[in-house]
Amino acid sequence: MRYVNSITGQYPYTYEQIIASNPNTLFPPCSDFKPPHPYCEVEEVDKPAFDATTQQVIEVAPQLVNGTWTRTWEVVEIFSTQEERDVALSSAQEAAALNVRQSSKAARAAAVDAIKVTTASGKTFDGDETSQNRMARAIVALNATGTAETLWVLADNTPVQVTAAELAEALALSGAAQAALWVI
Repeated sequence: MRYVNSITGQYPYTYEQIIASNPNTLFPPCSDFKPPHPYCEVEEVDKPAFDATTQQVIEVAPQLVNGTWTRTWEVVEIFSTQEERDVALSSAQEAAALNVRQSSKAARAAAVDAIKVTTASGKTFDGDETSQNRMARAIVALNATGTAETLWVLADNTPVQVTAAELAEALALSGAAQAALWVI
């Protein structure tokens, strides 16, 4: 809680300052404290809305409104010239656009990481970029060695035997899903 000296207008005072100013007075604990004359409680009010890019809010002397001392705020311009203000607004708009783009990229990356695809055989594969790279390497290895199948762990962690054709289908589906997400 803040207090004002209602005679001098000095502000702010704290509970501790009032106690220190009155060494010969016994006061109750802070929770039960009622300030002695000439101190008055200052009612808290929210800061007014303002544009943080071009303005700031400063506290000014409390005002006596309908018998209650009320905390008072003033919105002031940060910049002294229109040119300075325009530069700040332009910079803020550029920063906001960059933040939007970065947020979009992060959301896209999360969506790509979550890709799951199901082949015609009913097997569901992880389709993120790492899985796509693994699929491509496995296809190359199967074709190069003439091996019919390889062990693969599906999206639900089930180990199964898969063919190069199944991996190629899963890779194509994963690539298509990623392409659909790619444009921001």
